[in-house]
Amino acid sequence: MRVIGSIIKALLVLFDWRGLKRRLTGKSYFDVVFVSNMRDVVDRDLSIGLSSKNNPHFSGLRIWFDDVAGMIRMLNFLPKDLKDKSNLQDIKYQFISAVYWAKKKGAKVILLAAGTKRIFGRYGEEIKSKFPDITFTIGDNGTLFLLISDIKFLLKKAKLNDKENVNIAVIGCYGVLGEGVVNFLKKEGFRNVFGVGARKELLDRIQNKYKISTYNNLNRLSDIDLVVACTHNPDLRLTYESIKKMKKKDRKLLVIDVAEPANLGYREYKKSKNIVFRMDGGFAYSNKLRYVLGYPAYKALRMNKDRIFGCFAEAFVLTKELIHGNDNVSKMDWFVVDDYNMETIRNLFNKHDVKNSYPTCFSRRINNIDL
Repeated sequence: MRVIGSIIKALLVLFDWRGLKRRLTGKSYFDVVFVSNMRDVVDRDLSIGLSSKNNPHFSGLRIWFDDVAGMIRMLNFLPKDLKDKSNLQDIKYQFISAVYWAKKKGAKVILLAAGTKRIFGRYGEEIKSKFPDITFTIGDNGTLFLLISDIKFLLKKAKLNDKENVNIAVIGCYGVLGEGVVNFLKKEGFRNVFGVGARKELLDRIQNKYKISTYNNLNRLSDIDLVVACTHNPDLRLTYESIKKMKKKDRKLLVIDVAEPANLGYREYKKSKNIVFRMDGGFAYSNKLRYVLGYPAYKALRMNKDRIFGCFAEAFVLTKELIHGNDNVSKMDWFVVDDYNMETIRNLFNKHDVKNSYPTCFSRRINNIDL
């Protein structure tokens, strides 16, 4: 796998004709860099290739959005490494080193992707003060906007319009996305919203703020219509057994999974196919997207040629605005997820032809929505 990774990395450079054209005209290498941890050992082998395993970060895929050049820069850690607080300083070092690299390459926008979103705290003051000329975003305004659209879509398809009796569980309800979903559902008038999380003090905050019932595990849930999964915490992962227990007797459990890696993993999904309908959440679609190398690249990302993570889409449209003279977006705080920022991103998505993705499950298009 590491040999394959090295071959792909070499071909990315060789076949990035748009990048070569830019450099020949004196322009920067990249406009936006997506700094991310590796999701699993497959990501690790592909990212490292035959490079030294001790490097702090590695070149990843090259993605174009119209005239905006982007690259994924992979940090040398996995999601499980974040659980050990003693690793935090080393992870911060890796991220800062990647930002210095990206800045030299001309990047104006940096996305804190996947597990990096909170390594500098809730509002990222440490990293923003260190690089005041870089626009940082966690991308969650874009992801939340797309996720809410996915929820509306599935509720409509399933004809779950009785807001007094529809039961919805939000796993990871105190995270940025999870709380945003709870807030949306309560504003929409859904009476039976249940929050699930692992930390009691944060569950208590959500319970008091939104007046919902909260639980620290999945075992107490039953008669649920829809689950919105916003975390891949191992203690809160959906399984065949938990799905069987929480679903209604006469229908499949509906799951919108925005977690990366997925909350409902592929193996458990295969076991549960007869009792669950799973849909990816928070993805964007645009015919302006181009993956250098095409099929091998977007498949390595476990993606489709015209789709991207919502957070990447947010970073792309912010960069598009910046490189074409709209400095206002650089003055906004993209660590804050609120109605104003989300409306700004919605308008930019419309302006730049970014739409909600067609429904997929593990990036495979869903042609028949069998509920």
